[in-house]
Amino acid sequence: MNSGDRTLLAAGSIAAVLGVGAGVAEIVAGTVTWAGNKNDPTALGWVTIGLGIVIGAASLAATRTRRPGARLVAAATLLVCALLGLTTAGLAWIPAAVAAMVACALIVRRPRPAGAWRAVIRAQWTAVLVVVLSFIYLAFGIVARDRVGLLGIAGAVAACIALALHGRSHRAAAAVVMVVAAVPFAVATAWTVVMPLTAVLMLAIGLPYVLGHSRPMTSTGGIS
Repeated sequence: MNSGDRTLLAAGSIAAVLGVGAGVAEIVAGTVTWAGNKNDPTALGWVTIGLGIVIGAASLAATRTRRPGARLVAAATLLVCALLGLTTAGLAWIPAAVAAMVACALIVRRPRPAGAWRAVIRAQWTAVLVVVLSFIYLAFGIVARDRVGLLGIAGAVAACIALALHGRSHRAAAAVVMVVAAVPFAVATAWTVVMPLTAVLMLAIGLPYVLGHSRPMTSTGGIS
């Protein structure tokens, strides 16, 4: 691991620890102004902890690969988590958000072949975004309780299955699976606002992709 990777991992680890700390603080403090006056601080605190864990995992993954596509997904994951945490933990999330954005910037600044990210985005940008959104479903599902959590985990898996079905030219089936992936968990967690918004994005981005002309997902720019 070179010095750049170590710096990236350090920034990501700091963001993860701060994120988990923000979630723990929200659970302990309850409904307070600096945590956004949430009606259910315990559940959202666990969601915040999950976001911190995802940030740490994304940072670690970015240091373990040289594929431009994989690093692009890691950077997008850090960016999305940095923004989502502000909706779950309010001001308590700001330190973690800043550290996550630093880690994201470090990924963006890493050397890569000329035009590598442009090629990935041009070829697979919609699929990449759906994968990032499915990771959000997975993270929220892991920290949610009982059957609601299972809906989130199942939704994440189903979204990826929908992308795979599109690659095999099963567009109608892929569209149905995409809807089934997005809607149930969003309805079950409508009180969070975050998950319905994520579902809207998943459908707005994913449905046009899976209903479009089929083009198998390739390893362009390192995605496989």
